[in-house]
Amino acid sequence: MAELQRILQLGQRTPLNHGRVLRAGNLSVTYQRGFLRYFRQGGHEVLRMINHAVRDRNWNTCTYRLSNEMIDDRGDSFALSYECETMDGGIDMVWHCRIIGSKEGEIAFEIVGEARGDFWKNRAGFTVLHPTRRITGQPVKITHPGGNKTTGRFPGLISPHQPFENIAGMEWSVGSSKCSMAFEGDVFEMEDQRNWIDDSFKTYCTPLSLPFPAAVKKGEKILQKITLSVEASNEQSGSGDGAAPQLVFDGEVRQKPNLGVSRSSEVARLSEDQVQRLRGLGFRHYLVDVKMDEDWEPAWEVAKKEAVALGLPLEVALFLIRPPEQVNAFIDALSPEAEVRAVNVFDTESRSTQASTLDAVVSRLRAALPKAKIGAGTNAFFTELNRDRTPSGLVDHLVYSINPQVHASDYHSLVETIEAVPATIETARSFTDKA
Repeated sequence: MAELQRILQLGQRTPLNHGRVLRAGNLSVTYQRGFLRYFRQGGHEVLRMINHAVRDRNWNTCTYRLSNEMIDDRGDSFALSYECETMDGGIDMVWHCRIIGSKEGEIAFEIVGEARGDFWKNRAGFTVLHPTRRITGQPVKITHPGGNKTTGRFPGLISPHQPFENIAGMEWSVGSSKCSMAFEGDVFEMEDQRNWIDDSFKTYCTPLSLPFPAAVKKGEKILQKITLSVEASNEQSGSGDGAAPQLVFDGEVRQKPNLGVSRSSEVARLSEDQVQRLRGLGFRHYLVDVKMDEDWEPAWEVAKKEAVALGLPLEVALFLIRPPEQVNAFIDALSPEAEVRAVNVFDTESRSTQASTLDAVVSRLRAALPKAKIGAGTNAFFTELNRDRTPSGLVDHLVYSINPQVHASDYHSLVETIEAVPATIETARSFTDKA
């Protein structure tokens, strides 16, 4: 029964790997497959994760295999070591890793990587994740290479660009816990990962201002070290906000949100059986991409018939290259029996919808579809809208996609993303007049 429940809930037969909790003085940390997660003190999470990775020339995160894993748990301190092999997508590299946790509340994580072949990489080395809950808007002191220091604050609204660059060290507080980190072996910078609904600020190695991909030669070594120090806190330890992420269901029946279903890009036409199964799921709209290329009309005709068969109104993602001409062609191809509830306008050649496109098409769409909502923005991640902000004056709403698997797909990371979604809404409201 337990195995069946795991298959239904997790899609796998084996239990989740929750890792092993280790202590460095008053600081606790969870060790999980080579990475450190959920650094906690005084009932609060002071750091989300320290990991290392190789990103290939297409920004894919390479898979890895651990070996020679050794853990010496002394109760109030620990030492562990392992080897990590990355052999993925033409990349062949081995990491020799060592982590020391002292009873004084300091953790040092050192990695030495050696290339066993020539390859191209966009990044290779450490990533540090800072949980946002207790530090947004709070002060942080940055130490730069050379020793000079500047002060700033962790972003409140989502920062479209790197809030801090040229990082060699940083100091900040979580509750009454004073934290500091020192970075060795590369120059680091920070990005606001809430742009991709990761609930963290990410400090990573190798500035994006440097050319990439970069060549790595056989025999080349990469040495990096991160040292985290957390002063003892007077706060009582407990679950606080440092508890592992969980979804809790209280059994109360609630109205479900208005969910739609998107037309498949792989199935040319829904079968009768598929239509009947979808009708029984209670969806509220049928989302259809209409890409105004040379052969868009046949797929659009099928989509309209499927929407009628499903008994669902259409929500259209309208991708335009030549807006004035193509919006007229789309309007001419509308059918009275297929209700269009919303049209979201996108520029095929831009990351987000441009003002010139909205000027050219919105009034025409409103005249042809007076009951439909008109939206614009990006079909990519929130970061694209945040960096190139679509004007909202002519439309009813702004749109962007969210995907919890951009940077990680393990269960803990997926659950963590839930808390970042409201920040995207708050930030979008800050640059639009929409409620």
